[in-house]
Amino acid sequence: MQLLVFMEEAFSGCVMREWQGNKVRYEVPHVGVDGKALKLSAMFGELTKQKESLDLQEYSLSQTSLEQIFNKFASTQEEESGDVKGMS
Repeated sequence: MQLLVFMEEAFSGCVMREWQGNKVRYEVPHVGVDGKALKLSAMFGELTKQKESLDLQEYSLSQTSLEQIFNKFASTQEEESGDVKGMS
């Protein structure tokens, strides 16, 4: 798929998180491989330039919400086991 190649070349380090029918969702790191911050405006510009050649009908960009960050962090935590000091 042409979109997959484009995303890997334009936004190195991106990870495909979802692919359902004609909907694809990527996670793009906020810092590129060159160490510079990736700006939403620049990313939007790249997608706009390639919209026709990639046959994109709709697309959107958004920053990670605090809820998404919390949920990702919480999913990596292990449940504590054992007694708590001072509690019986």
